[in-house]
Amino acid sequence: MRKSCSPILKGLHVTALADKLKDSPLWGKINYRLEPKGEHLSPHRESLDIHIRYNPIENQDSPDFHSKPHVPQWYPVVKDLPEVLPLAAAVFTNVCADMLGSVFLINIPKGKQIYPHVDKSWNSTYFQKYCISLQNEGQKGACIFEDGSAFAPKAGDVWRFENDVVHWFDNTRGDDDALIMIVNCRPIMAGVLSDVYGKEVRDAA
Repeated sequence: MRKSCSPILKGLHVTALADKLKDSPLWGKINYRLEPKGEHLSPHRESLDIHIRYNPIENQDSPDFHSKPHVPQWYPVVKDLPEVLPLAAAVFTNVCADMLGSVFLINIPKGKQIYPHVDKSWNSTYFQKYCISLQNEGQKGACIFEDGSAFAPKAGDVWRFENDVVHWFDNTRGDDDALIMIVNCRPIMAGVLSDVYGKEVRDAA
């Protein structure tokens, strides 16, 4: 049975990036994930984002910006935060990936949360999602899944998790902001098995 989450790495050097992100003016420059979807509030409405890599910016006015297959590109902000590059590379190498998808930084302020949801964008369904913890004071912030699985990562920990099941991030008991980095990439074996069996097998690695 597929697990909703599992640890893959520990002890990445994240302090330099975490320190740089505290009170950074780079948060919240792109807010589409936080905005209401029709009559529905966004599950991400209490968090802040920095978009590092995603669908090319020139496509952002397209109605299928999130749903159409694309080759993700680095956004200009990566020049201000080069510390993300070795972290993304560490995940990419560890899972033997052959394609890097989107990369996001997320701030869940103390006392706040990301509400229960399922991710449905093309990036979320084509790639496997990995979470790097940059800051989680006392491990009080936790990613929780509908099946009862959960992880409360230490800074420097990396977890694989499934975003096609209901999940949320709870920092309501946190004493500080929880900072995470999301890296989406496609393990080689996921592509091989997809070709053989004609379906997606994202957690094969």
